[in-house]
Amino acid sequence: ALESSRASLLFASTATLSDAAAAGIAAGLRRIVVIDATNDELERSPPRVSLRSVLASGEAGLPALLRAPCPSRDVALLAFTAGTCAAPRAAELTHANLVANACQLGAAHLRLSRADVFAAAFPLTHAAGAVLALNLALTAAATVVTVPALEPGALHAALRKHGATAAHVAPSTLALLCADPSGALATPTLRQIISSGAPLPSELAPVASARLGGAHVRNCYGVPELGAFSHMAPAQRRPPPRAPFALSASVGELLPSQQAKLVDTVTGAAVGVSRRGELCVRGPNVMSGGLGAPAAGAPRGRRHVDDEGFLHTGDV
Repeated sequence: ALESSRASLLFASTATLSDAAAAGIAAGLRRIVVIDATNDELERSPPRVSLRSVLASGEAGLPALLRAPCPSRDVALLAFTAGTCAAPRAAELTHANLVANACQLGAAHLRLSRADVFAAAFPLTHAAGAVLALNLALTAAATVVTVPALEPGALHAALRKHGATAAHVAPSTLALLCADPSGALATPTLRQIISSGAPLPSELAPVASARLGGAHVRNCYGVPELGAFSHMAPAQRRPPPRAPFALSASVGELLPSQQAKLVDTVTGAAVGVSRRGELCVRGPNVMSGGLGAPAAGAPRGRRHVDDEGFLHTGDV
């Protein structure tokens, strides 16, 4: 990631400094900025400097970092894909992409307020973590609690200690939390759990809800190129009449200000509702571009944005 993004600065905490220094040396970085230490506490090979000294001196190109961005053009986040089906690549998400996705979530699906405590048990370097915890929750003036240790006991303790009202977790983390043998898991304040990052097993949601005191488990769908999310399960718990699916297995409804269609995986032609096809999404949250994107006329690969602005997700 450091090499492909051509990074020149790396920000780290003292807790992550050892790994950061190793990665920085391999990538040839000229600066590692440590956010919670002083220069006297840092070794200088390769150059490690404290954030305090950088802010005081304006070194390491900081003035350029602090200039007012152009929301529609300047990249705010390089969101790397998982690389499970192809080599990882970075989606270039602008400030406008991230703001749009946060507004889409808040408009109709995930309303937070200053009374909420949001537990972020999901990597903040992931687009989903950034949009939910750093954008939506903080914009709503909610309290954000980061949970760096995803061990079930530590996560459950954090939920109870801080009185979390909402939490963002991956399905694997949710499964570990439910399997924790430490005892009663009821968290009286927890109202909703947002699950993303992988498919949510339909049988897991009701089990998690029961074990965590009735919290509503809400499934989502998205990919990094979408700025995070395109779909989220609604706040209602009961499926529509005669719904041919279990509500807990559904990724929910399309978020506002987005369009979606299914296309034939061979011809690329749009197919009808309830037909098998690749999901394509268009909206203000779709990435502005990708690092290492192919030149004009070259094969576009598994995920790309077509001439009409639809992101072809590769998911069928």
